[in-house]
Amino acid sequence: MSEENAGRSSRRFRLAAAAAAATLTIAACGGGSSGSSASSEPAPLPPGVAPTASEAARFLTQSTFGPTDASIERVRRIGYPAWIEEQFALPATPHLAYVQAHYDPAISGQNFNWLQDSFWQQALTAPDQLRQRVKFALSQILVVSAENGTIASLADSHASYVDLLGEHAFGNYRQLLEAVATHPAMGIYLTHLRNRKGDPVTGRVPDENFAREVMQLFSIGLLELNPDGTARLVNGAPVESYTNADTSGIARVF
Repeated sequence: MSEENAGRSSRRFRLAAAAAAATLTIAACGGGSSGSSASSEPAPLPPGVAPTASEAARFLTQSTFGPTDASIERVRRIGYPAWIEEQFALPATPHLAYVQAHYDPAISGQNFNWLQDSFWQQALTAPDQLRQRVKFALSQILVVSAENGTIASLADSHASYVDLLGEHAFGNYRQLLEAVATHPAMGIYLTHLRNRKGDPVTGRVPDENFAREVMQLFSIGLLELNPDGTARLVNGAPVESYTNADTSGIARVF
């Protein structure tokens, strides 16, 4: 990857990460507990405390795929934290079952359409809207793309991968990275599937593609940053987050 392309990739990562962080921050204000019961009706907020319709709509625009009259009224009635707790308690709506129900190996090139169908159905109608929104944000960072012909032909594997992001949407990022790294779809897309260990006799080295991307795109990025997001400088030059030695070492892990 050229330095110019790497820079563009890094910028895309940071923009997507900012979007995901904004969504996750909304989720975090509810305390992150998934133990609350959705069947326990929260008390309505007293007058003067409840958000306005405009405020509720703005909140839902950030935390779902779009407000409805019913969701606006729900947020106004119970408030932001209680609505988030309700969302945490809802089970994940999966893609895989829908894709498998329609999957036809005879037309493998068209099977990705079923995942697209499932995505739009969930975006429009799934009750676990906060999870769907966070799952989508994560899919823009931890990318597995159907532009890869093998992934496009394995729509069930791709659906399983996107469902994995949903399962970890409200969890720990370290655990999410491990789950992503060990999913077959990522192994295909970033080429560490069947990666062979190095051989000093023949000079073979492990595939470094995923090792590089997991640092560059999925976690720390190319450059060390200041708290305000600007590049940290030493003697006027930006400081790289990792070296080629780090890439080679992590490649040996995979």
